[in-house]
Amino acid sequence: MTDEDRDVNGYTGDYGSMLKTFKKYQALLNAVVDCSMFVGQQQVLGVDSKGNGYMADGQGGFTTVTGTLSFGACFGSTEADYVNLALATGGAAWDIRQLRQGGKIADSFTAAFVDIKVGEITTPVPEAGTLALLGIGLMGFGFVRRRRE
Repeated sequence: MTDEDRDVNGYTGDYGSMLKTFKKYQALLNAVVDCSMFVGQQQVLGVDSKGNGYMADGQGGFTTVTGTLSFGACFGSTEADYVNLALATGGAAWDIRQLRQGGKIADSFTAAFVDIKVGEITTPVPEAGTLALLGIGLMGFGFVRRRRE
């Protein structure tokens, strides 16, 4: 991540080439940026690519809300350079202003951010076909062992 618009180690790419690179490596961009985010009329801590917004609950936790996403008061080209790219990669965008407030809002930000990021990296449950093949393989080992005895 950089604080410069698409300028990393001398490489300057456009939106299309950056998105292609993220997709090639199956990478998600998660942007923590200076940009206000809204779902409907409600200001949220962050948004994900599925259209979910994460709103502080006033107690250090968060609730998930859905609706029309919109952005306001984004610094410079932040929405175009980071928010849109993060959402297009399947990642999420987070409002750093919410984190900077401290207190319960920052606690809510942290709880939402960690929960969403952990959800991105957890191992998916194997499909039924995979489990069936594993079971057949284990039965085969048992059969071979039994024949030897």
